[in-house]
Amino acid sequence: SDKSYVKRIDFGGVFLVSSFLASLVLGLSSGGNIVPWLHPLPIGALSLAIFLFSAFVIWELRASQPIIPVRLLLNPTVLASCLASVFCSAIALTSIFYVPLYLQARGDSATNAGLKILPASVGTCLGGLVPGYLMKKTGKYVGLVVSSILLLVTGTGIFAFQNESTPAWMTCLAFFIVGLGYNAVFSITQVACVAAVGHAQQAVVTSTTYLARSLGGTIGITLASVLYQSSLDLSLQARFGHQPNAAEEIQRI
Repeated sequence: SDKSYVKRIDFGGVFLVSSFLASLVLGLSSGGNIVPWLHPLPIGALSLAIFLFSAFVIWELRASQPIIPVRLLLNPTVLASCLASVFCSAIALTSIFYVPLYLQARGDSATNAGLKILPASVGTCLGGLVPGYLMKKTGKYVGLVVSSILLLVTGTGIFAFQNESTPAWMTCLAFFIVGLGYNAVFSITQVACVAAVGHAQQAVVTSTTYLARSLGGTIGITLASVLYQSSLDLSLQARFGHQPNAAEEIQRI
C-alpha cells in the first residue's frame, strides 16, 4: 500500500544528513567571515555537525531502508568510487565557481566569462559518451578512471597558472578538460559501483554515488570560500593595512 511505501522512506536519515550539511556550511562560512573563528557560532555549528554526522552513521547502521547503506562502503570498489566522486566534484565545481570570478576581476565582462565556461558543457557531454564506449570495448575501468582524474587535475592546473596575459583559448581549453574529466569520473565510477554489488542493491548504490557527488560539491565550494576569504583578508592587510581606516574597509569586503 501507499502507507507501507511511505513508512519505508528513511526520513530520519534525510533529516540528519541535511542538518549535518547545514551545520557544516554555517560553521565554515561564518568563521573568519561574519564572526571570528573562536566565536560561539562557528564552534557550536561545527560541533553540532560532528554530532549529527555521528548520529547519521549510527542511524544508517540501524535503519531498515537506509538512504546510504554504510555496510556498502565496506566494498572497496564502492568506497573508492564514492571518495573519487567526493573529491573530483569538489575540485571541478570549485573551479567552475571561482574561475569566472577571477576572469571578471581580471577585466572580463560577465558575458565573456560565461562564454569561456561553455566548453565545459561540451567536455561534460563527451565525458559521458567516450568512457562508455571505451569501457564497452576494453571491459576495464580502473585505468580509465585514473586517466579521467589526471585530466581533471590537468585542467585545474592550467587554471592555477593563469595570469593577465593568458590567452582566452587556453582558459576555454582548461574548462573543456575539466568538464571532460569531471563527467568521465562520474560515468566510470557509476558503472563500477553498479557492477560491484548485487541486483537488489544497484538502485541504492546509484543514489549513494549521486549523494557523494553532491556532498563533494557542497563541501568543496564551502571550504574554498573559507580559504578564499582568509587569503583575501591577509592580502588586503599586507597591502593596505597601513592606510587610514583600512581595517574597517577590509572588514566590509
